[in-house]
Amino acid sequence: IVCALAYIVFEGMTANTNRHLAGRRQRHNARISLRRMKADVLLWSAGRWLTLGMQLRIYLVEDNPIILEWLAEALEELTDTRVIGSSGTECEACRWLSAHRCSWDVVVVDLWLAQGNGLELIRQLNPTVAQKVVVLTNYPTPQMRELCISAGAHAFFDKSTELDEFTTYVFKESANYPH
Repeated sequence: IVCALAYIVFEGMTANTNRHLAGRRQRHNARISLRRMKADVLLWSAGRWLTLGMQLRIYLVEDNPIILEWLAEALEELTDTRVIGSSGTECEACRWLSAHRCSWDVVVVDLWLAQGNGLELIRQLNPTVAQKVVVLTNYPTPQMRELCISAGAHAFFDKSTELDEFTTYVFKESANYPH
């Protein structure tokens, strides 16, 4: 109901903005108001669903609670993202990602988990064209990097030496995300 109501409100704002409101300031305010809504608002455009007014939605697969908390805080602070959930095992992550197929934009996967492993999770995922799978691990061997990329990962980063590159990647993804 919230999504449908928000969509109707957005459609009304668009029509009203185009017909009756003059100037950039009013259109900007309408976009800002929509961005503050926490419901997902979908619009069919150019043959795909776009989430309007929302931050890039990230799901974290990490079993270390300290790293998980730091990573979530850092991503939300440094990039235009929202961490929507997390799992510490392959099974939990697979179940959540499958049940919420269109609810995430980027999944960040650690390779070694409390139960299962990130490589198997990557193999099981079937992301849409717009979704990204990113590996962030302490096991950055060239062989593992190649295995992850061939399994479907879009990017691979070492936790100990490539955190700047990782945050830059997420920042670029959030900048390209349709707001």
